[in-house]
Amino acid sequence: MFNIKLSPFLKNIVTTTATSLVAIISMIFVIRFLARGLGPEEFGAYSLARRMISNIAPLATLSIEIALARYIAMTNKNKLRGSYVVSSLISVGATLALLLVIITATSKFLCDLIFQSNEYLNLYYASFFLLIGYSIFVIAYAFFRGTQQFNIANSLQLCVMAIIPLIVSYIFAYKKNS
Repeated sequence: MFNIKLSPFLKNIVTTTATSLVAIISMIFVIRFLARGLGPEEFGAYSLARRMISNIAPLATLSIEIALARYIAMTNKNKLRGSYVVSSLISVGATLALLLVIITATSKFLCDLIFQSNEYLNLYYASFFLLIGYSIFVIAYAFFRGTQQFNIANSLQLCVMAIIPLIVSYIFAYKKNS
């Protein structure tokens, strides 16, 4: 019926915005499922852990996503692109290794300080592993953005930020309420 032709730039904006919107809507359902499955106290701990991760993530990833995408986009040499990714992985890996030392050396103290109980020590450690996964996602996402592979970048974002969390939270909430 409508035959609207968009420039590649506008098409990428529309698809990226749509992907982000789906991720936001998915997160609303993730929160709903987890709130129902965890109960008030455990959901509060989960929310605190998510807030902690979102505050530490820029430090852990060295806020590398924009610079990495930009430098990858500025070169046509695959070898140079690869070196940017490898150096990003090494830099972020070093930061995460330092965080791991701090997190494990002070685990009981920080867990008690953050959650007011060492009962959430598993959540405390799980938060660090989520941070590692997020860091890898940021580098992969920046690579695909920088190489102008927007469909792959958006698909990755859709899987990591929408579909997988939605499925896991639904299954968890269902099992918890059974």
